[in-house]
Amino acid sequence: TSANDLVGLGVLGTLFSLMFSVMIYQVIILRRQRHKLRYMALTDALTRVYNRNGMDEQVDIYIRKYPNEPCVSVMMDIDDFKNINDTYGHHYGDKVLKDFAKDMKDTFNVNSIIGRNGGDEFCMILKNCTLKTASDLIKRFSEHKRRFTVEGKEYPYSISIGFAEASTKDINRSRLFKKADIALYDVKAHGKCGCQEYQEKS
Repeated sequence: TSANDLVGLGVLGTLFSLMFSVMIYQVIILRRQRHKLRYMALTDALTRVYNRNGMDEQVDIYIRKYPNEPCVSVMMDIDDFKNINDTYGHHYGDKVLKDFAKDMKDTFNVNSIIGRNGGDEFCMILKNCTLKTASDLIKRFSEHKRRFTVEGKEYPYSISIGFAEASTKDINRSRLFKKADIALYDVKAHGKCGCQEYQEKS
């Protein structure tokens, strides 16, 4: 009887161990799925930078976590992007967007928050820096030679950038980008490409 009891206890122990292992595995799978769903909810599927929701969340976190910190806000878009789509097709337009986003990440990924507002418009926060330290890098980025290839032939494209120094002190997300958006609008309004720092109107 004692031997049977020991065997029974051993079987129960094995079953309990298996059940516990299955539960742990299910918890791990659920966490991975939750993480994947959250990533998908906050990331632009095409370019792999933050989408509007993800950008809003990250900027709000940054403002709360680092009050009184200087930063540079940046707005940018691809010049005549509609013409690229209309002339060569959305496949090539998507390729341009992906290549442009990769260039942004390669250039600014350290200490930055990068997002796609939609269409060909992107935004970015360069954290804990001023125009003095960031403007040269932004201007060099605007001068990168950009091309896309259609059936073996290369076509150039350009971008426009507006940027401004800001601070997380007493500021919200929309105000953080307002000056950079005005600078980008000025670039477009004058039919120029390249980049422009925000200038106070006299």
